[in-house]
Parts: sequence; structure tokens; C-alpha cells
Amino acid sequence: MTAELFTGATQATAGLTRLQTSLSKFGVPLTLLGQGEPEYWGHGWRWKTFIRAAQTSSVDVVIHCDGYDSLCLGSLTGTLTKFASLSHPIVFSYEPQEQPEFWLALQPGLMIADRKELLTVFDDATLEELFPDHFNDL
Repeated sequence: MTAELFTGATQATAGLTRLQTSLSKFGVPLTLLGQGEPEYWGHGWRWKTFIRAAQTSSVDVVIHCDGYDSLCLGSLTGTLTKFASLSHPIVFSYEPQEQPEFWLALQPGLMIADRKELLTVFDDATLEELFPDHFNDL
């Protein structure tokens, strides 16, 4: 099973350096998205940028993590083994705290998915419906 780890990072920050350092300890490469953008255009933009990158990838599994407040604590092989044991094609992290709406506890800052299944759910039409380009959620 092949995998690719993506993060959105428009700026080089101490948080991004920490993430890259932690990944290097386990030999995990990182695909940076958003480099060179003049600013962060919001969560919708970040998700669309990630999905479009996943469309061009050829791996089996894609992983998305926050670029500024994430650390790698284990090997990619171990992560893929745990993912496979869950028997779900798409797994989002979850923040178990009270939220106004139950779905707000889903945390898209960390997500792992079978690439083909993810792209079935988040096709171009769905992306445009959920995250129109005129919408900036900052």
C-alpha cells in the first residue's frame, strides 16, 4: 500500500519546521501545498487544494494534516496498518468536546483515506457546491 502525506502551508513557520523535523525522524516525505500563495485563503481553499493534489497523485492512501500544529509520532507503515485495521475508507480525526452541532467535532486537520474513495465523495461538483470560490471563511 502506497501513501502520500499532504499539508497546506503558505508560509514557513516554526510549526512547519517542527512537523518536517518529526517526519524526517521516521523517513516520511511531505508534500507541501500552497507555497507561494500571498495569504491563507481559508479552510475551503485548503481542502480544495488538497483534493486537487490527491487527484493527481497515484498512491493508494492519502493523508492530510495541519502544517503548523502537527507532529509525527510513528512510522508510516504503522499508521497504514492502523488505518487498514479500522476497515473504513475515510477517517477524519475527532475532537471529543461539546460543539453547537455534532459534525463540528470532526477535525479535517487530520484525515486519512483510500484515495479513490475520497475522490468519489469529493468530486469537482461537490467541491464547488461545498466551497464556492467566492466564499472565504476567514
